[in-house]
Amino acid sequence: MQPSLASVILSVLLACQANPAPRCKAPGHTTSDKYFGDASGDIVGAAYFLTDEPTGNFIVGSDIGSDGLLTLRRAVHAGGVGAHGLHDLGPDPLFSQGCIDLSAEKHVLVTVNPGSNTVAAFKIDPTDPTNLKMIGKPVDSHGDFPASVALNKAADRACIINSGTHDGVSCYSIDAKKGLYEIPNTVRPVGLNQTTPPTGTSGTLSNIIFSEDETKLYVAVKGTDPAINVDTHPGFFAVWDIQHDGSLSEKYTRIPVPEGGKQPFAMTPIPNENAILGADGAAGFYVWDLETIDQGVPGPRSSVTPVEGQSSVCWSRYSSCTGNFYVVDGVISNITQVTLDDDLKPTSVMNFPQGIFDATLDFDIMPVNDQDHMYILAANATALRVMQLAPNEINQLQSIDLAAPSATVGLTINPNNFQGLRVFMK
Repeated sequence: MQPSLASVILSVLLACQANPAPRCKAPGHTTSDKYFGDASGDIVGAAYFLTDEPTGNFIVGSDIGSDGLLTLRRAVHAGGVGAHGLHDLGPDPLFSQGCIDLSAEKHVLVTVNPGSNTVAAFKIDPTDPTNLKMIGKPVDSHGDFPASVALNKAADRACIINSGTHDGVSCYSIDAKKGLYEIPNTVRPVGLNQTTPPTGTSGTLSNIIFSEDETKLYVAVKGTDPAINVDTHPGFFAVWDIQHDGSLSEKYTRIPVPEGGKQPFAMTPIPNENAILGADGAAGFYVWDLETIDQGVPGPRSSVTPVEGQSSVCWSRYSSCTGNFYVVDGVISNITQVTLDDDLKPTSVMNFPQGIFDATLDFDIMPVNDQDHMYILAANATALRVMQLAPNEINQLQSIDLAAPSATVGLTINPNNFQGLRVFMK
């Protein structure tokens, strides 16, 4: 019998309700992968970022050659749609660091779909690392506006933050063949008074990482701005204990930012120290000494250091080759090198201004031929750039235009929506 139109519509609705993640695709959403071109030369890795478009969220992958330079290769659909935070509609749509995380050893990548409230896992082809294949299906983020993700060292667990009205953390086990599964008793609220999408950048969740021994989960929470946010709270770190079964403590410990801090944005572990260096969007950068974490206060070696001329210092990474940390200001497009002494005190803070209107954002650092390279988004320039790092020196090697190639393959992009930058090395 020929089914009636009403019965067809009913069956579609029932199917969507029975499978809430991923959510039903709205008209006009794009899901087909895009192909920029063939591989060329010796490929040693790949760099990835998100388009975060409301019509379709894509992971853009570029090959890294043996010279450290990039070649655009693919845009792989992330299984959902993007979204942009409210108030500030310019670059940095998620107000976060870490919307992509990966394991080079286990060949796994996990990312978020902020407009779909889902999380998705992908298998990285180690011989052709821009060739990503989704593992299973996107899963519910158990909140609104997922914005940052962290993998543990074994890459068998992922935790994410939701930064909207229903905020907080949730964690998943990663099955190499079936994908993501919720870990019981890991959906935990932070309890901010936010909107969906969140109103920021102030007063939002920023970054999530595991402690080095993986017994705790850290989340950076920016302080509020009375001119923007409904409630009022200073910046702080939310810390959950991770139990032996993978569940999280029911309540988090609230630890204030070091004195002078306001909006902790990013967190980067300091090698061989029980401490973290991170960017503070309103203060510069901070050192968070974890020695007294169980007492609920920053340790004695904690500090906050302003950056000359700063506007909004938001992202941080460490260079193993130079031994320095780097933080990036997205408003004035400034890269700052930070050198710490053995007591975690900054001994040198050196600025490397980029194009004033480029909006340098997320970045990652990886060695190629025993020299660290920085891969960084320049949103307002619609570009992806490669910098070569040496002590007290940064040299730009390459700037890839993203606008023309994207238009050629039919990939919708908006520089205000670019987010995330992670590098995979073979």
